[in-house]
Amino acid sequence: MALLKDDPTGTSAEEALRSAYDKHPSSLEVLLYHGDVLALRGDLQGAMTRFAQAAAVDPSCPLPYVNAARAFLSVRDVIKAEAHLRQAQALDPTCGATLLDLGQLYLQKGEAAAAEKALARALRE
Repeated sequence: MALLKDDPTGTSAEEALRSAYDKHPSSLEVLLYHGDVLALRGDLQGAMTRFAQAAAVDPSCPLPYVNAARAFLSVRDVIKAEAHLRQAQALDPTCGATLLDLGQLYLQKGEAAAAEKALARALRE
């Protein structure tokens, strides 16, 4: 993923995002990207902090909850992942990212009918 590559000047992706956060602490996009990088680098607590900040910046946006759910899935915490996807769904029941991730989560749990329903709805929305 290009986002995680360190650039030739020696600046890491995480340093660049930390600098962007310092300049733009209210940017939803910066908060989401920084949270994703922290999660991918194994800093789940730091990622959740950024996602919570993103949710505070735009309380109507489901993406902080979707991204948090993905981070929890990466460490196989299905219960927390599902709870975050439910929060995302409550904010926007038509969000494609939420529906797709719910479908995948249901597949992991062996709930084929629920997965089919979520994925079919994602395709319609």
